[in-house]
Amino acid sequence: MKVGIIGGTGGMGKGFALRWAQNHDIIIGS
Repeated sequence: MKVGIIGGTGGMGKGFALRWAQNHDIIIGS
C-alpha cells in the first residue's frame, strides 16, 4: 500500500513514517 504524509504533522509524522515504512511505500510532502 502507498501511504502519503502531508505537512503539518510535526514529530508525529516522522514516527508514522518510520513505523509504516517497514511494510508500505511512504510518500512525504509538504
